[in-house]
Amino acid sequence: MRPKITNLALIGLSALLAFGLTTQLPAQEKKEGEKSEAPSAPEAKPKRDTAPFRGRVVEVNKTDMTIKVGQRTFQMTSSTRITKAGKPATFDEIAVGDMVAGQYKKTEEGRLELLSVRIMPAGGSESGSGAPEQAAPEKKKETKPE
Repeated sequence: MRPKITNLALIGLSALLAFGLTTQLPAQEKKEGEKSEAPSAPEAKPKRDTAPFRGRVVEVNKTDMTIKVGQRTFQMTSSTRITKAGKPATFDEIAVGDMVAGQYKKTEEGRLELLSVRIMPAGGSESGSGAPEQAAPEKKKETKPE
């Protein structure tokens, strides 16, 4: 009877040791300089510095070097890239009623600074003619009589 109790005690002690070691492993403290394998919280996506815009110019202020597109007023800077029909353009070429698109960034002061502006052709498309592009007509396949 004594060997059975000793065997049961050894089995129980072994099970307790094995269980105790496995539950303590995740709780071990990490050493300095080591990175944890699993992050404690999911990493947030970095905020984008720039944002796109598109719309019709409703106001041009040549004194302040700003344009108003919809309800937002954008500030031109010396590094703003302006293009028209794929070629470099100037601020003076932007007129009320023009369709424009581009990128801007919001400054710490809350201003919307233009990084790039594309002046769209009349009609708002990028094709250049203002008319919708048409596909080339399909060629009919000729068949020879047998």
